[in-house]
Amino acid sequence: MQMGLSKNRGHMVKRLRQHHESKCSVICTICAIAAQENLSLYQFDVKGAFLLAPCKEPEYMNLPGRLKLPTGKVLKCKKLLYGLKQSAFGWHETISGWLLEHGFENLDTDGVTFKKETTKQDGTVSKLLLMIHVDDAIVATNDEECHQKFMDELGISFELSASGKLTWFLGCKVEQDLIKGTARMSQEKYCNDVLRRFKMPDVNAVHTPCEANQHLQAASDSPSLEHRDPNYVRDCQQALGSCMFLTVFTRGNCAFVVNQCA
Repeated sequence: MQMGLSKNRGHMVKRLRQHHESKCSVICTICAIAAQENLSLYQFDVKGAFLLAPCKEPEYMNLPGRLKLPTGKVLKCKKLLYGLKQSAFGWHETISGWLLEHGFENLDTDGVTFKKETTKQDGTVSKLLLMIHVDDAIVATNDEECHQKFMDELGISFELSASGKLTWFLGCKVEQDLIKGTARMSQEKYCNDVLRRFKMPDVNAVHTPCEANQHLQAASDSPSLEHRDPNYVRDCQQALGSCMFLTVFTRGNCAFVVNQCA
């Protein structure tokens, strides 16, 4: 039974990682398209996103704290709440439906990337490219007026915050130069935070992740997994997980050595 749970958990973690890698690749792709086509990058955040989706299935709750309801009475949810397993899906269904109703086209099977193109009277095409990550989003556009109209329409249906030029997204710093046609992504702050977390702020930097043709293997005197210090194992796993986030976002060149250590 334990082996079956472990196998299922490993399969679930693998699927979640693949889904996360897919979203990271979409973010990198949109930044690359913005640099190539000279599109301006923006971002926005929806306040209380999960609370905006209707609750289609019957869900009931008690009053919090010391507040009491009459005997035999409960509250029925009209909107979804944070913590419900269907909340993320309900919110995604709500925002996706809104985008499709307002002329956007879904570009992938995950419902993450959307596009809208409008031909103006002078023959030019206004483009909006949108990537959604839960309640955060990135917008790439070649028309400031079209973008502002989109934000005004979105603001009527949802309460927005942190809207403006794209500077930070998922802990990654984004610097765009429209004159040079570049969009630079950096996780320097994240790297420094990881080094401080594992007490390695003064380690020496190297130009290559590992030596050529190097293959790692367990030491002959290495204890078995059940006899290893659980704190040491946990720290190693967390360090590798932190490095994996780098490899799927900005440091793909480190993927081989991180996988070797894992």
